[in-house]
Parts: sequence; C-alpha cells; structure tokens
Amino acid sequence: MFKAEGMEHQFRVIEPLMHGRAPESLPRVLRAAKVLLPSDGPDALKTVRRALYEADPVAREEVSSWGVWEAARHGMGSISGTLLDWTISHCVEVERAAAEAEKLIGRGDFRGAATSIRRSDTLATYMSERMAEDLAGARSDADSLRSRAAALFEFQVSQVARVEVRLRAERAPLNVGGFLPLLVPAKNGRCRPGGEFLRWLQRRRGLPTIKSVLDQSAAQSKAGFGPVNEATLKRWSCGASFPTQEKLKALVRALATTPSSEEPDANELEAAWYQFWAARRFNLVLTLAEQIVDRDQAVPESRRMLYLMDTDSIDEWSRRRYAWWLAFWTERAVPA
Repeated sequence: MFKAEGMEHQFRVIEPLMHGRAPESLPRVLRAAKVLLPSDGPDALKTVRRALYEADPVAREEVSSWGVWEAARHGMGSISGTLLDWTISHCVEVERAAAEAEKLIGRGDFRGAATSIRRSDTLATYMSERMAEDLAGARSDADSLRSRAAALFEFQVSQVARVEVRLRAERAPLNVGGFLPLLVPAKNGRCRPGGEFLRWLQRRRGLPTIKSVLDQSAAQSKAGFGPVNEATLKRWSCGASFPTQEKLKALVRALATTPSSEEPDANELEAAWYQFWAARRFNLVLTLAEQIVDRDQAVPESRRMLYLMDTDSIDEWSRRRYAWWLAFWTERAVPA
C-alpha cells in the first residue's frame, strides 16, 4: 500500500519501530513520519504532529496518555454506533483504568499492581479477589500470566453481554435474540458455539434439518451463492470445527435470500453477523481456557486456573459468568 502511494522509503524507515527495535537515526524517523502525518488529516494525526514537530506540551501529554486501543480507535475514523465502536470503546475504557497497573507489572511490582486493580471499580469487576491474590504473589512476568489470563477471559465474556444489551436497546427491530443459547451444553456437558450458531440459523429460517439447509442453499446457488457441503455442516453442528467467516458467508447469504428476491435480506445478514460474532468470541475464550486447563490435569498449574475461575469446568464457568455479566450490564442499562 505504501509502495503504491510512493511512500515505500518512509515506511522502511519507520518499520523497525513496529517491531520494537530502536531506529538507526531518530531524525530520519521524524522526517519520514512527517510525510505520513498530513497537516490536513484527522484530528488525532494533527495532535501527533503537534507533539512531534511543535513540541506542544498539551499535545505531548495527550498522545503519551494513549494506550494501544485508544491509538487504534483514533485512527479508525467514523465508526460510531457500530459493533466495532462498541467493542473498541469498551477496550479503551478498561485500558485507561489499567494504565497504572500495567506500569507496575512492567516494573515487576505485582503486589502493587494487584493493589491498584483492587482500588479500581472497573478492573476489580474483572479480576476477582482470588485472581488478585494470585497476581500479588507472582514472582515473574510469566508467573503473573495465569491471573491476568483469567481476568481477560472475564472481560471477553463481559464484552459479549455488553453488546447484547446494546443490541436490545439500539437494534431491537433486528430481533437478534440473546447469546446465552450459544452456550447450551451438549450431552457431554461441553459448549459448542459453532453448532449452536448453525441451529440458530436453522430456527431463524424455519429449516429443521441439515438436509433442508442444504436444499435451500443449493436452490440459491443460481444467484451465485455456492452451497456449503454436507460434511462441513455436520462438522459445524457437532462442534468438530468452528465455521470460518469465508465459508459461512455464502451459506448465510443463500439462506437470507428468498425466491422472490435476487438479493439477501439486509436485516437477516446483520442479525446473523451479530450471532456469528458472539459465537466466535465464545469459541475463542473456551478454546484458549481449555488449552490451559486440559493440557494436563495432573499439572498443578492447570488446576490452579480452575481455582482462579471458581469452577470445575470451563463450560460451566462460561454459562454462569455470561448470565452474571448479562444481568450486570442490563442493570446499568445501555453502556456509555
């Protein structure tokens, strides 16, 4: 992209910074950055420009206060009212609250970080007392990852619940439905968000069987929506694999298209996207947590993770905590 815009040289100069390496020449970096920071660009870039080239103390203070998520949000332009806006804004909120704790962790002061988190109304909601105690007792950065990962899983589940509450308030006509059914346990007690998403699609379109799904998607293939094959649908249904966005897109478009229309229903596509997003988030959290816990139940660290999450099963934890977070955000109405 930079090459096409005639800016390959400038990109090569600043590229080391993207990989955490010190540049060979700071003046060269500043000259290259100036080309990439147009004076008539977005307000965020103007602020960066003032901080770098005009030594504006107010601009420098503002830029230095940005975390990774906040900087990314400034660079995204107009996304207000979208799912991306809701999720990124939530990340920024937590990132700001965690600034002090992050600095303390960087200095190896885990006890101080735990104290900072306990003092924060925002962070203490995600990190339980068990997790905070574990963090306070950490002796290294690696040792602190266990409690931090447990808190991150809480945050990820919380964010899905927060989105559901916003959907009720701001996208009610879509009738997306709740996300908790995506965590319905199978006979073996395991959650299969991908399979439950497929069943959500079936119910939404009144298709009781996989065969009926295949028939309808095949009927729409003339419109350019190639059907997903039966083996793939069965793998999704039983939880053997999670649907990829690329493979799923054709199926959803086919099911959202009626014989009387050449284009799929836009509301149906949007509703399906929200459900898919929630299912994918649940699947990610379950997969990562299970990788930690199921690696070897004989390893004390694995059992320690379950203790921190106050559960004997990641699947049970996901359903219980999602219901808790849903009530939490519902009580607070629409998040700011």
